[in-house]
Amino acid sequence: MTSAPRERLVLVGPGRAGTSLLRAWRDRGHRTAALAGGSAASRAAARAEVGDAAEVPVADALGAGSLIVIATPDDRLDDVVAELARGDGRGALALHLCGGRPAAALAPLAAAGARIAAFHPLKAFADRAGGRAGLGG
Repeated sequence: MTSAPRERLVLVGPGRAGTSLLRAWRDRGHRTAALAGGSAASRAAARAEVGDAAEVPVADALGAGSLIVIATPDDRLDDVVAELARGDGRGALALHLCGGRPAAALAPLAAAGARIAAFHPLKAFADRAGGRAGLGG
């Protein structure tokens, strides 16, 4: 029996929700490849939760991994997507943790070669450490 392929995770917007999900995926064997966007303090807090990861500019994030988790607020999504779309998305899945924006908001990333998806985790993330509690496998 072969094991499932492991993803190289990139988090764009290292806040509570994205960090919590990244930690849950990392705990299941996936590797955190990079963090992008947010403040230096947010990236440091995320790194404390998910382990060592490179810091990359948002414009380089699309090519830095196989699963690009976009955890930015909906009102900043268009700017982040425009910056990400400068990269090469071939082979990557760009996933937005949407509040109210559909996957179509990621269309420029599809034009850059990425597969796109969006979902709302239907969970509140009060903090990074406790946010992953209750996340299923």
